[in-house]
Amino acid sequence: MENKNPILDEMYLQQPQQMHHLARHEKRFLNNLIDSLVMSGMTRLIEFVLMKFYAWEPSEELTPENILTSLLMGLSLTIAYYCTMEGFCNGRTIGKFLTKTKVVDINGQAPDFSSVLIRSLSRLVPFEALSFLGKDPIGWHDKWSKTRVVEDKTTFDA
Repeated sequence: MENKNPILDEMYLQQPQQMHHLARHEKRFLNNLIDSLVMSGMTRLIEFVLMKFYAWEPSEELTPENILTSLLMGLSLTIAYYCTMEGFCNGRTIGKFLTKTKVVDINGQAPDFSSVLIRSLSRLVPFEALSFLGKDPIGWHDKWSKTRVVEDKTTFDA
């Protein structure tokens, strides 16, 4: 007997009264681009606040300490952004809102926090962003967290 899970094995998942189609490569790319721009803006805002209110001066020296600090801040911001957005906005980030896509679990529901955390941490794996180059628009962070990014027809519906 074959146990087939539509969201894992097909380009869609079937639910009793709704069907979700996987988001295409183009939308996944736009999601990443938009979210990267948002996080870059957030970084600049954090730097501004630190400079304005805490007399922090960014150093342009490439010391091991400065490199490590920048790396840890970037990783922390990435995890915080994706966990906050996908965890509290029903599987959506700003990029996903704009492209009308969302993250769902293998049952077509909003992902639980542990799935969102796994997705977020998985993004830190080197070359993970290249995992979408295959036939299906499914990256490692989707596979490892048992989630998918699907078209969301309800994002802007009144």
